[in-house]
Amino acid sequence: FLLLIDNIVGFSMARAMLPELRRLRPDVLCTCNVMSSAYSAGEAAGVPVVGLGFGPQLWMTVLEPPWSLEPALGSWYTREEIEADAMLVAINTAARVWASMLRFLATVLHNVRRLQFGLPSFQADIFESMFASPLVVPSLPELSGGASAASSALPVMAGMYDHPALGGASLAPSPQHTEIMAWLDDKLERGVDVVYAAFGSEVTMDRGRLSQFMDAFAAANMTVLWALKKPPADL
Repeated sequence: FLLLIDNIVGFSMARAMLPELRRLRPDVLCTCNVMSSAYSAGEAAGVPVVGLGFGPQLWMTVLEPPWSLEPALGSWYTREEIEADAMLVAINTAARVWASMLRFLATVLHNVRRLQFGLPSFQADIFESMFASPLVVPSLPELSGGASAASSALPVMAGMYDHPALGGASLAPSPQHTEIMAWLDDKLERGVDVVYAAFGSEVTMDRGRLSQFMDAFAAANMTVLWALKKPPADL
């Protein structure tokens, strides 16, 4: 749906900025990696485009067939829960079919917009320009299931986006930010290595799984900074 909105609303914005792009001729144009209209504007102006991703998108993770059993992005359910419930399999499959239809419609509209930009070449997929351009992603290679090249020929895993002046507190700031930074500074001064552990906002763990990780950290004598969405009160 976002792809369709981009080709309706985003196209007008991209067409309005095209004269400025041609006048300024910047070294590079950075844009959200799903804004196909911006990629087209950059191509029309002869300006290289670099996409900025929001995270390891669904197509950056390893999808084992059948896709109907793989949780959709932002799903409330785990793969195991989907496998055990025929209704969830049907719902997940329907969501993927619907998304594929929207992607096809967006691709058709995208090619119409390319003609309006004076770009006669036909693209079989709306993400074709993104796949051919560098992509900066706030993630790590190991979180992309080894399939980051599926999103770009030149993926750059850059960690979380942040402004240096905000000191790492711009995205989901912790109420313990000051305390954590002081703790890290102390470890740095004492030459103690710190392992950062985080599993993202979509992963929840029961007390048993948390205990397994804690035992492993203790057995390896690791000093750990662990980001948990909802840590147990007794942790």
